[in-house]
Amino acid sequence: MLGKGGSKSCYLIRFKDADKALLTLSAPEYFKYERMIKEPASSKIIRRLGLDSSCQYELVNVPYGSTLAPGILTTPFQQQGGVIFELNGPSNSSLLGQTVNIKGHATKIESISSDEDYRALIDTVCKEVALLEKEHISMRRDSINLHLTEEGVIRLFFFDFDGLNIDPNQCTSERGIKWFAEHIASCLNEALCDCSHQCSQYLQSLNYESAKAMIAEGIKHHLATMGQNTQMAERH
Repeated sequence: MLGKGGSKSCYLIRFKDADKALLTLSAPEYFKYERMIKEPASSKIIRRLGLDSSCQYELVNVPYGSTLAPGILTTPFQQQGGVIFELNGPSNSSLLGQTVNIKGHATKIESISSDEDYRALIDTVCKEVALLEKEHISMRRDSINLHLTEEGVIRLFFFDFDGLNIDPNQCTSERGIKWFAEHIASCLNEALCDCSHQCSQYLQSLNYESAKAMIAEGIKHHLATMGQNTQMAERH
């Protein structure tokens, strides 16, 4: 067993000569099977947009005693590279197993010394949040994590898609931007310091409100840019 999270348990198994993570319901909660069956299709939407998720997300049948029930095969966190953090807290996620330790590789983090450096660091994750908003995609907080890549880039990382919802009538809102900014800011700084040999003085002194404001500002910037690009495409 690699770990447990929410209603799911995760096991490391050998499948077709490859190591896979098998997600199952911790107990045969039949009312949740319908959502689990939809998850692989939802993961394809995320990957189609170029967002960061597991390489494999495949529905399989798992024996529960004498019956079969849905389970999901995916890629263990150890194979992702970098470190994946839960968005609902700074602790390392253990559901799919611990990722590699990248201390010493994230020199980009250790050299952050100004608001300009911080804005550059969060630029990718802000752009990905803006893309979710543009595509009218909402998800539960537990479905979204932060991925600190081996190159020191911060990205959103997705798994556990039972909360994914696409509503074309849902307009981009200050509330949605604020939701992402609050949750990312609440976990990011402690996560960054945990992954570097020496957390920069700037990150140690960066307060939550300032970080939240810069993240919200970055999301709005990318939304405005995407809106301009859409208008240009429509004119052509």
